[in-house]
Amino acid sequence: MRLHRSLSIAALAVGVGLAGSMPAHGAFALVRPRFEELFDPIYEYSFDIYLTGVPGETFVSGNSVPGSSGPDFFTIYDVRDLLSPTGLEAGFLPTIQPEGIDPFGQAPPFFDDPNIPNITFTFFPPNSTIELPTGMTELFIGVFSVQTEDIPPPPQLVFNYGWQTSRRVGGEIEKEWGFNTATIVIPEPASWAMLGLGLACPAALIRLRWRARPTAGADSRS
Repeated sequence: MRLHRSLSIAALAVGVGLAGSMPAHGAFALVRPRFEELFDPIYEYSFDIYLTGVPGETFVSGNSVPGSSGPDFFTIYDVRDLLSPTGLEAGFLPTIQPEGIDPFGQAPPFFDDPNIPNITFTFFPPNSTIELPTGMTELFIGVFSVQTEDIPPPPQLVFNYGWQTSRRVGGEIEKEWGFNTATIVIPEPASWAMLGLGLACPAALIRLRWRARPTAGADSRS
């Protein structure tokens, strides 16, 4: 638990200065997934996400600071492949009921769907190039750890993640980045089912799709 607290404190300290939700909506890819038990009940699940889309709609937001202005949950909306002809559907996470986020069984603020939407991954093969029209945004999100806190009731998943955007402004490329932490509260007995199906299943699907992907026409990413 000391390791978990240290990671959370470090992520929070950086997040105070740099964190924030980036407006984006479009297609994203989950690559290089890794899942490892550090020690019970702490697990680590690492992967990278690439996203392209039109600025103006929330893609991901959240934090784990009690009483803060932001919601204490991790919001990801359905996204589709808008730009890249090399995008391949790679899998999805299961729909989670609002009770799986709010310990009081109520939907989060500004949440207008009875269920959290399914998360649809779009996989871009390595070394491929994603072309962005003027005004479009490329977003990179790397979730570098997911941990469980065995504190009844209920257990939680803690996502430590970082984001980076690359935007064309007047012919120039402007980049921004930051780090944040998001917490998902999961009711028993769904916690371990979600941990196994919601995190391990997409990793397996992505590996299968990776083996089956076409290799012709790939460009080197700069």
